[in-house]
Amino acid sequence: MTYSQRGSSQAGASSDVAHLEYRIGELNDRISRLAAEIEVSHGGPQERLLELRTEAEQAANDLARLQDELAAYEE
Repeated sequence: MTYSQRGSSQAGASSDVAHLEYRIGELNDRISRLAAEIEVSHGGPQERLLELRTEAEQAANDLARLQDELAAYEE
């Protein structure tokens, strides 16, 4: 691999890491909003509460996957 290819590869990895960090931030915000909505939804329709919990669980799973991916870049 030439020096310029290495630099290009590193720039691509930096871009990927920045994108992962951005997505992680978005998911953290989403999880916080869902948790707040779940908190105020107690006593409301059970169907909506179940939807919120399912969505929060999916967001948490997505977050864990992205954090694992980010950790792999940082190794």
